[in-house]
Amino acid sequence: MHSITDHRWTTEGPNILANERLEQIRQALSEDWIGGAHFFYCAGSGGESVAFSRYDDFLARVTGSRPGDWFILWSVAELRRREVLLADNRYVNTPTSGESLLSTSDLDRVEQYLAEQKHNEVLCIWSDGVGELKAILSDADEELRGRLMNAARSAAVPGGAIIVLPFTQLDNATDYFVSAKRPNEKGEVPLGGAY
Repeated sequence: MHSITDHRWTTEGPNILANERLEQIRQALSEDWIGGAHFFYCAGSGGESVAFSRYDDFLARVTGSRPGDWFILWSVAELRRREVLLADNRYVNTPTSGESLLSTSDLDRVEQYLAEQKHNEVLCIWSDGVGELKAILSDADEELRGRLMNAARSAAVPGGAIIVLPFTQLDNATDYFVSAKRPNEKGEVPLGGAY
């Protein structure tokens, strides 16, 4: 195990641009979205939530990032098969679909999960049917319910969808779909790093 502050670089580390990893991501995107977090190498700030429905968008984000940046991603299709999503809704053209894609029971499930442990977080990914996916990563702060409801309202349109995954529960090496870093020009990634 390497220290988080181990700043040595190696070609043997988890490279997000390795051909086999790119093919894995391309395959997952042929089924559904991928989403997770982008952590910045030695940037002195927290990570950003990310989500992709198209391979080109994913590749643009990764190639536009800095060497050493770390991406942790999950496949929505895989999480659906495992039945671990807290909410998983697509727009259906019915009289009740026009207001929100999160029901009261969806919100109750999310709030119950957040209440289980003090620092539980969720990742919410949604589409308004026309633009790029949007994502928020949050714990049970005062504004989360409002942000989830705003996302659910914006997704309640033709082509819209929303999912909520239990980020903290899945934030471990055995549950990651991809956990890899952006390589430098020599194809090296850091052994550790400050994120």
